[in-house]
Amino acid sequence: MSINELRSREIGKEIYVLGNEAIARGAIEAGVWVASCYPGTPSSEISDTLSELSKYFGFNFEYSVNEKVAAEVAAGVAIAGGRSMVIFKGAGFFVASDLLFHLPYAGLNGAMVIAACDEPSLHSSGDEVDMRLMGHAGYIPTFVPANPEEAKEMTIDAFKLSGEIKYPVMLRCTTRVCQQRGFIKLGPIPDGENHTIIWDTKKPWWQQFALVPATCIPGRLRSIETINRVKEFCEDSKYTEFIKRDSEIGILTCGVCHGYALEALKLLNL
Repeated sequence: MSINELRSREIGKEIYVLGNEAIARGAIEAGVWVASCYPGTPSSEISDTLSELSKYFGFNFEYSVNEKVAAEVAAGVAIAGGRSMVIFKGAGFFVASDLLFHLPYAGLNGAMVIAACDEPSLHSSGDEVDMRLMGHAGYIPTFVPANPEEAKEMTIDAFKLSGEIKYPVMLRCTTRVCQQRGFIKLGPIPDGENHTIIWDTKKPWWQQFALVPATCIPGRLRSIETINRVKEFCEDSKYTEFIKRDSEIGILTCGVCHGYALEALKLLNL
């Protein structure tokens, strides 16, 4: 994909992209301030694309020395009221987990999206962990796109949700979404936004961000309440699709498995 097409401001224009390029475009349309990463397949093109596009849209991008540092950079921006994204392959979540498992207890003043890309079948990875389980364990709401179009739109909605609930939100992709090609429609890009730090000077920072029992106990209770609020959002989500057929058997799918299931039904004439 040409960078010139990805940086186009022509609203409604259709372009043919990788799933990873769709995520990068979604982050820009969501108004990302800072993107940090530790690159690794299958997530690499997200970072490469954001690195190039940062030259045109006024946000900061950096490669970090490891996933933990990348997550801390993104968290710092979101704590200060900005919008940030951290990118790594699924295995990188473990490197950054010390921060990511505690951050929901503290909450944010802005928005933070964690793009974690899993690799079923281990094409270039040493593990096959399902990051949806890590999201569940860490009280981190998780979006799971099925194709490039959803990858872009879910990135935008992940930023929106994170900003509303003041918690990190994860975008969990897999190789067959990251490397899949499809059409996306370009949306508007925020222009001339003032990146102003938001900080409540009346409240000492340690009352929210020093992760000791005095702050973590109420923080855990808030995280449970937040997840319950997100469940309500999911029930009415535009991504929930019901396909009715004349059968007593139902199939529940998530992510790229949705496409596989539809393809199998077609090939088997079921």
